[in-house]
Amino acid sequence: MTKFFTAMIAGSFFIVNSLQAQVILPADILTRGEMVHGLGYSPKTLESLVGTSAIIVKGRFSKLIKNELFYGFGNTRESMIRIYGFTEAEADAFGMPMSDYEVIIDEILLGDMSLKGKSIIYKLSEQRLSSERFTDPSISRLFFLARNPDGSYAAMGPASVQNERNGYYSYDSLAANPNEFTGRTLQFVDDTSIEGFTKLVGDEIARMYGH
Repeated sequence: MTKFFTAMIAGSFFIVNSLQAQVILPADILTRGEMVHGLGYSPKTLESLVGTSAIIVKGRFSKLIKNELFYGFGNTRESMIRIYGFTEAEADAFGMPMSDYEVIIDEILLGDMSLKGKSIIYKLSEQRLSSERFTDPSISRLFFLARNPDGSYAAMGPASVQNERNGYYSYDSLAANPNEFTGRTLQFVDDTSIEGFTKLVGDEIARMYGH
């Protein structure tokens, strides 16, 4: 137990453990009561959804790059064995299954404008591959993403990935799990139509960042 605890506090293990680019920090999320057991980050306001995002982009999943055990940013199985004295089995028990997906960016609402037309790496913790149920490349999405220490991106919670369906945005579970869901809508916005919600997001960005 001591080895595992030491490794967890010494390494950058958790996805989105650093929100330097955002104006709403993890401590703020807890204060706001927006961390829900079994769901993770669950924003109560559009200000929160925008404020926790390093980039807000429209795009779509392209392809799965890899799925493997993740040992924390800067860690590998070999470094866990060398530094903390883990056996291979202990190191693998510490790791979590992680997928890297390529996301193609079509439009940028907030963030580095040079990324338009390019791709980013999206990290997703998933126990098993979900057969594109949640990463279907045919669906256009609005991503509210935080930046990881390695330059990749990740969603803070399910509401951070909004899916275009029948002219409206809704959100699903991020990956396959026993409590997975599809088609939920944000309760704190008056208009979830693609055009209306995009305008609301743009207005909130302008209010918060002055552009």
